[in-house]
Amino acid sequence: MDHRSGDRAHAGPRGAARRLSAVRIGLDVTAMHVDRGGSAAHVRGLWQALSEAAGDVVALSCPGAKPPAMPRQWRDRLATVRRDIGWSLAGVERAARRAGVTLLHVPVPIGPSWGGLPLVVTVHDLFVLTHPRRFRRWHRTYSAATIPPLLRRARAVITVSPHTRDAVLERFGLDAARVHVVPNGVPDVFRPRPAEDPVVVAARQACGLPPRYVMSVGQVEPRKNLERLVAAARLARTALGARDLVVVHAGPPGWGDSAHAVPRAAAASGGAFRLLGALEESTLAALVAGATALAYPSLGEGFGLPVAEAMASGTAVLTTHAGALRDVAGDDAEIVNPTSVEAIADGLVRLWGDDAHRRRLAARGLARAARWRWPAVADATRAVYDWAWRHG
Repeated sequence: MDHRSGDRAHAGPRGAARRLSAVRIGLDVTAMHVDRGGSAAHVRGLWQALSEAAGDVVALSCPGAKPPAMPRQWRDRLATVRRDIGWSLAGVERAARRAGVTLLHVPVPIGPSWGGLPLVVTVHDLFVLTHPRRFRRWHRTYSAATIPPLLRRARAVITVSPHTRDAVLERFGLDAARVHVVPNGVPDVFRPRPAEDPVVVAARQACGLPPRYVMSVGQVEPRKNLERLVAAARLARTALGARDLVVVHAGPPGWGDSAHAVPRAAAASGGAFRLLGALEESTLAALVAGATALAYPSLGEGFGLPVAEAMASGTAVLTTHAGALRDVAGDDAEIVNPTSVEAIADGLVRLWGDDAHRRRLAARGLARAARWRWPAVADATRAVYDWAWRHG
């Protein structure tokens, strides 16, 4: 796995493990207790994969961290401010030192902008800086103030895609040798299953779904473009002949106009679009594997984990070339213009009605997905730790 663009000094996982034998890694896992979306899944998977590999890795977490209520109350906002200031800027490094940590990794770009421990930071995307109005006021203000000094301090920066690496280098002017690409990982629960698999049937029946459906996944927030996806599902049904098409969305509630507009649009869709809410990972994986296709017409991603999960499940994908989705999907998906309801609807109809086309994309996506399994991602992450330790 290529963990950095261009030339790299990488002795492989075994060599990295030998060099890191005297290093105690601290991983800040707070995000997996607080976040409801892809960042939590990433941190959870990384912690598990690193724990199973050789080496000394310690989990660090802000005391009392838990997901906020939706819609957020003043207590949730206060807890976020306290966590972002008290834990991320200072507390995590104090906790790391008490635990004997010698190399600290913050797997989301919220961390100490100053301090003495060698630091590795993961950046998933820069949308909070490039499109701040899509985010809550506190998050965009805090990020604008803390991300630049955090990345300047970091000994190594991990980005989850070449697109994000290019964006980081262009915006911050970092030494290119310090910025490494390690993709997100896909857990083994996302794997191909036949439609008649008892696990798939049970999940589908528990959610009240028909035998055929298009899956959609993600937090209900503006970047996911769900308003257009609802409109496209209705158009596909009413004007394009796919009268039995149904799109079902799994994901937690989010923020912005989408938090209110998407449920209203779904309720008015005549059954073309349904919201399932957040699901357990095992249920979600079964529904993704059993879906006719996955629709993910995002307006921009730092990676696009649902696309990778669907490909690993042998499910054909509709997505866009926005952001890093071009890196993840390549030419192995139905690519549409995310700003055009008509283009999204046309893509849905092609996947819904053309069995041969759908099977071709599913096979190509499954072959592509081998690069995203967690053992390989953990090995590449440890290689970055080794690089950071050697280049202090």
